[in-house]
Amino acid sequence: MNDSSTTTPNVVSLSSLKHGETADCFVQLLSKELSSKRNGQPFYRVIFRDSRREASVPIWENTQWHEPCMNQWQPGTFYKVRGMLQKTAFGLQLVIHKIREANEQDKEDGFDPMNCQPRSSHDVESLFDDLLEFVHLEVQHPEIQKLIYAIFEHYHDPLILLPAAVKYHHCYAGGFLEHITTVVGAAISLCNCYEPTYPELGESETRDLIIAGCLLHDIGKLQELDLTAGATRYTIAGELVGHVQLGRDIVREFSQNLEIEPELQLRLEHIIASHPGDLTAGASRLPMTIEAMVVHSVDKFDSTLFRMHQVLSELDQDEQLTSTKNSFKRKLYRTSSGDTDRVEDSQDA
Repeated sequence: MNDSSTTTPNVVSLSSLKHGETADCFVQLLSKELSSKRNGQPFYRVIFRDSRREASVPIWENTQWHEPCMNQWQPGTFYKVRGMLQKTAFGLQLVIHKIREANEQDKEDGFDPMNCQPRSSHDVESLFDDLLEFVHLEVQHPEIQKLIYAIFEHYHDPLILLPAAVKYHHCYAGGFLEHITTVVGAAISLCNCYEPTYPELGESETRDLIIAGCLLHDIGKLQELDLTAGATRYTIAGELVGHVQLGRDIVREFSQNLEIEPELQLRLEHIIASHPGDLTAGASRLPMTIEAMVVHSVDKFDSTLFRMHQVLSELDQDEQLTSTKNSFKRKLYRTSSGDTDRVEDSQDA
């Protein structure tokens, strides 16, 4: 940064910046997408983040940052940015004055990569242990229990860091474990509610497959998301194959090595293959079994509820209606200004 000004702004966190305030921040580049206005004018939509906030930057052609953005800026990279935060109709935006990659010397000014990546507010090691204890108590079929243990213990370290997605829901370190914890809890509650009407939901084998499906439906994210870049982008395998097929392959490999009963393996593979619930969403088959339908339903509900909470949490205290600039592409209504805490405040800095 070649600074011609006589004063240098303090280094602060992006999440602490107020509207109209200019400061130096350490951030991670979350995404860079080529887009265009309605008149066809192209621009890059860049999103930077720290552990508790995201801010976008529109980069237009024939501007100072267009060439470095196009050729040099890479998702997952950490930067030192001098910029001004603005609250706009399109959400929080950062006006960049200066930018460069962060380096080791920046640690003297407080640079820590972990402060630039959102993470679960929960103790993820405890989540991991609680899930395995749940499997021990609830899963009756020894082969299904053995399969879940084997996969989770083999992938312990990346599972602790894995988000549930690149964007939209639980997209922070530990988000995967949070997501499957709520999904499996919701699935068991759903089974208990409907068992009197549909007795098959009380059958131990069906229930065990539902539990396994809840815990393993997204296991392919381990190979789909690039953890070396803070899961801000997809791996080549993720781009070419996707987490549904990759997850099916993981389960198939472990099942064959453990000599899991073929029909159990096939039913579990179907849960994974169908859990998106729609061929356009990545499913290779639509749900054809009751356990697959349960897993799809609770997975969809959990991710949608998270997204809605996230959108509503971005409202100011005196606001109740959102704009249409969100993942739902419609206005959402918050019944009370005190009902929804900010997502950014629910995660530890």
